[in-house]
Amino acid sequence: DALPARFDGVVFGNEVLDALPCERFVLRAGAARRLGVGVGDDGRFAWRERVPDGTHDGDAEFTAALERLLPPPLRAELPEGYTGEFQPAIGPWIAALGALLGRGAVLLADYGLPRRHYYHPQRAGGTLRCHYRHLAHDDPFVYPGLTDLSAWVDFTAVAEAADDAGLEVAGFSTQAAVLLAGGIEARLAAAMERGGAVERAKLAHGARQLLLPGEMGESVKLMLLTRGIDAAAASAFSLQDLRGSL
Repeated sequence: DALPARFDGVVFGNEVLDALPCERFVLRAGAARRLGVGVGDDGRFAWRERVPDGTHDGDAEFTAALERLLPPPLRAELPEGYTGEFQPAIGPWIAALGALLGRGAVLLADYGLPRRHYYHPQRAGGTLRCHYRHLAHDDPFVYPGLTDLSAWVDFTAVAEAADDAGLEVAGFSTQAAVLLAGGIEARLAAAMERGGAVERAKLAHGARQLLLPGEMGESVKLMLLTRGIDAAAASAFSLQDLRGSL
């Protein structure tokens, strides 16, 4: 029911951050408008946009967050009508982990990008994704309450929150690079030798999903946050170090 007051060990978060509630915005004439939900003429839910003028809860926090995430020079590179997201709870969530972790590591795996790639002109529709019965689509108002919603993670925001919480960003890389550095090829070969034809086919299919760029290999990133442990903990990040992109 609650996090421990003090903890030495490892916290593993697999697709936790992308499930946090997100704020959406749209750029109009260089200014960010807050996206909310209303009811259209057809009786269905629909997006509504407005200026965050302080008349609604969270307006001040929304404006402050956008000024930090998208300062004017970066905002000027984005096209009119650009739509994006951010997760306000990333900072408090990382802060909570930093407060309870004595000595150990936090390993996070999620769909996401560094900020410069996350807020990119070519990603003008944002990263909000919807899934209904294993079918992916981009309309969160289809089957409301039954559709799984998620948004990709700005890993620069995670790194900033970790720094504020006194945690070290010991590694940041793609899922494929981490698994390869961690010895997945040898493990896969050993499993192939033990299994029959059907099992080998399943293993090969699973490995492709985990490793190929067009599957999860590049889109899923792993970030390792540490406190009080040596660099050996980051050995699986030795093949590819993307911390400079943050």
